[in-house]
Amino acid sequence: MLEQIRLLKKLQDLDLKILELENEREGSTVTRDQFAGSIKVIEERLARNRTLFEEREVRRRKAEGDLAVEKTNLKKWKARLNDSRNSRESVALVREIDLQEKSNKQMEEELLKVMIEADEFKKLIATDEAEQIDVRKRFEAEDAEAARIINEVNAKQAVFLQDRAGYTKAITTENMGRYDFIRKRRMGIALTPVMKNHICTGCHMAISPHLYMILLTDGTIEACPSCSRIIYAEERVYGDGGGATSADPPTG
Repeated sequence: MLEQIRLLKKLQDLDLKILELENEREGSTVTRDQFAGSIKVIEERLARNRTLFEEREVRRRKAEGDLAVEKTNLKKWKARLNDSRNSRESVALVREIDLQEKSNKQMEEELLKVMIEADEFKKLIATDEAEQIDVRKRFEAEDAEAARIINEVNAKQAVFLQDRAGYTKAITTENMGRYDFIRKRRMGIALTPVMKNHICTGCHMAISPHLYMILLTDGTIEACPSCSRIIYAEERVYGDGGGATSADPPTG
């Protein structure tokens, strides 16, 4: 059983390295995904501003056309006034001209407002387009870096998984089942040593002196009453060395 505990400890060390690689692989894409999210936000903003700009442009073109028509009408009213020889008609024409000039001035103010709004949206679009180019470049750089890290992680993990297969062949089916069951529920730590003061290093709770004596003498696989992890007395499993001397997986 002591050899099984040693193998389980080495397997756990390897599984923690594999978990660390998986976290590194996931973490490598965080910044890239953030840039991807930023690009999406910019694209949505660009689409909205372009739509609003085009709406103002449509209104501008229509306002310019309407104003041109009304200015033509104003010229006609003024021409008729110059040619008029009838005082009543002249009074009526003066009134129409005055109304038309006021209307034209209001239309010019509305046109100017639309033109200013269109110009503001045009500036926003230019700013967004520049930001989009910058963020895309940074995204591409992060994407390339993430791909590099993932390739390195995959290569290391492939070696670790091959080593893991060697350990799992040497560990009994019962012990592997117990190890996997606990590991999934204890954040990757399925077995842990008990200190000389009878403290489980997994949950930091004390075990009974009797159980500690069993760990020292029998070398059987026992569980911590508090956290259910597999526990062992390090001096019994590894002697005075304080740990395993080789990390090489068993072969054959």
